[in-house]
Amino acid sequence: LQQNRILANIKQASVKKILGELKKLANKDKEKYAKFIEQFNRPLKEGVYQDFTNKEELLELVRFKSTKTDGWVSLKEYKDRMQKDQKTIYYIVGEDEETIKNSPLLEVYKEKDIEVLLLSDEIDEIVMPTITQYKETPLKAINKSGADEDLDTKEDKDAQKEFKDVLKKMKEILKEADREVWLKWPNDLYRKKKIGGVITRLAKGFFVVGIGINTKKIKIFTMPLISVFRR
Repeated sequence: LQQNRILANIKQASVKKILGELKKLANKDKEKYAKFIEQFNRPLKEGVYQDFTNKEELLELVRFKSTKTDGWVSLKEYKDRMQKDQKTIYYIVGEDEETIKNSPLLEVYKEKDIEVLLLSDEIDEIVMPTITQYKETPLKAINKSGADEDLDTKEDKDAQKEFKDVLKKMKEILKEADREVWLKWPNDLYRKKKIGGVITRLAKGFFVVGIGINTKKIKIFTMPLISVFRR
């Protein structure tokens, strides 16, 4: 038992030493660290998921793609440039970077100039839910229900009350299909793209349900939209 404790202490000291050296490299030579990340970002993420003792140190080392830059971004860099009234670190998970870069879900965040982290590694689906916050700032996936509640306008909140019974009925209908339902008023995305029809598929597992009518200028949704997401 004593030998096991000694080996455990040696292992922990070695891990701390390695993580410390990686942190020095990240701060001293970003270009060289970026090359390291290209090869070893996934093992670092696995460490965040598996190594609770060193989780905070590992969070400083992992890197992410972002809507704000073409390179790698740390959680610290994201937090440092958050808007004054922004309370959340946002991210989106998808199958590949190109797809999530073009996700319609990003539009409302782009309009408000809010950065979103782009996660396309298959392990992200497992790792990210375990990272609930970074330095007391919560993390939210924008492709999960309720992620943008803090961005709700007065129209959104009023519509939730007005269509409460409709939402309740839809939730009952879609319960067996394993769907979540909530209501949002349309944003500039729908006006710019002039989406028509009753149901439009925007992304995997995501539908927008609404009523479109013609105005004098362009075709827009004047009724609230009911969004249905796969859980």
